[in-house]
Amino acid sequence: MAEIQKFKIISVEIVEGNILNTHWKGKMQIITTDKGKFIDNLEGITYGGFKGHNWVEEIGKTISAKVVKSANQEWLQYLNI
Repeated sequence: MAEIQKFKIISVEIVEGNILNTHWKGKMQIITTDKGKFIDNLEGITYGGFKGHNWVEEIGKTISAKVVKSANQEWLQYLNI
């Protein structure tokens, strides 16, 4: 199980999903943090068990999250704690 960590959100980029995986059709978020880059679905969209968070509203904040590895990507899972 992934451990809970603190991340400072630096920036968020919205990209076409097929840039990350040729099978993904929807838009995705690339989240740049003080610990690297991670991905997530768009807010409110759920694919593969991951419900997207509005990362743009977290820019400049330090938040709690888990990194989950799936589909050869590292996903940032927001935790409201």
